[in-house]
Amino acid sequence: MSENQPVKEEKEKTKKQPDKREVLVVNSEQLSGYNDNLVTDLANYLNEKLKVKAKRDGTDILLNIKDIQLSKTNLRLYIKKFLRKNNIDNIFKITSPTATGNSLLLSKQKEI
Repeated sequence: MSENQPVKEEKEKTKKQPDKREVLVVNSEQLSGYNDNLVTDLANYLNEKLKVKAKRDGTDILLNIKDIQLSKTNLRLYIKKFLRKNNIDNIFKITSPTATGNSLLLSKQKEI
């Protein structure tokens, strides 16, 4: 090599950061406290109805939505259907902790 040619530095390959919309999280901690089997049933229900990979991680349900278009509103609708089907829609409600986040929260409603 001649002295006049600049040395090309090798760029470090950076891992592609996963899109935060590839995984939706449903926090079902309070549902787990009410009946732990319902969390597994909810994961199976979402897996069956939405054709997504839904797996349980402790008290959370992780939904892999990489290959399909799924909005939080649509997901909320199916969770409400599940709650209604199991007659617990008057006990639990679905909220979104942040407007732009990728998670939903199942929490108990306040008793009147």
